[in-house]
Amino acid sequence: MKKNLVRAAAAVAAFGFSGLTQAVPLYFDFTGTISSVGGSPYPSPNESRVGQEFSAGFTFETDRLFGTPIATHPVSQTFVDFGNPGPGASSAHVTIGGESFAFPSQPYQYTMMTFNDACSPAPPNCTHVWAEDIVLFGFSSDMPLDSSNATGTFRSTSLMFISSVPSLPHPTDPATRIPAFDYFDVTAGIDPTIILNLPMYDLFATFSMSETICNNGSCVGGASEQMQMNVTGVTRGIASTSVPEPGTLGMLGVALAGMFFLRRRPPALLQR
Repeated sequence: MKKNLVRAAAAVAAFGFSGLTQAVPLYFDFTGTISSVGGSPYPSPNESRVGQEFSAGFTFETDRLFGTPIATHPVSQTFVDFGNPGPGASSAHVTIGGESFAFPSQPYQYTMMTFNDACSPAPPNCTHVWAEDIVLFGFSSDMPLDSSNATGTFRSTSLMFISSVPSLPHPTDPATRIPAFDYFDVTAGIDPTIILNLPMYDLFATFSMSETICNNGSCVGGASEQMQMNVTGVTRGIASTSVPEPGTLGMLGVALAGMFFLRRRPPALLQR
């Protein structure tokens, strides 16, 4: 019995500690000023935010990123994180004039990064209806995933950051514009960690808050506020220490507690 306990403990520990080393957190932070505010009803009650400084950013855990299938022309690759970052942590954050918002602040949330490749393989083979860019997006809401019978006022927030390649007139159709150069090649395969090294172009960001009013599944839009952001600085990298996944630690703790309980049970019970 003791040998079995030792073997089980070793197996659980190996599983647990192998899980601790898998998560690599990527952080992507940016700063700037609020350039415009809009919303409904118009004018926005917070137009005084224009000119205020902001700081915002995203955190992506590489072992939680789900890569969607690569879309065809224009080519794109999206990585989505549906997971909860754990107590006290956030997947995205915004601070505007001293007021802070964190994701997830509501039950349903996700973050994602998308690489849109409008030039395949390279200019002038580009589409003029699609940007060559990187999009980081975070969403949080308290509306149930199944809202068919929802009743009440639900709130959601979103944060978006875009780095887009400058555009030039199309060589054979000057009335349209195409990306000036190829940012990256999605068809060659994208590793999400390239977000840490790619140069940034034509930066743009938005933050929005909105309400949805539902009555037994019939929903209409309520008040909303959207802020456009002038991005002036970007910092990014890999956190110095990977944070253990709460789920892994929980499983490890339950398993060890269970083995301790078995060890303390009377011999008669163990023999049955």
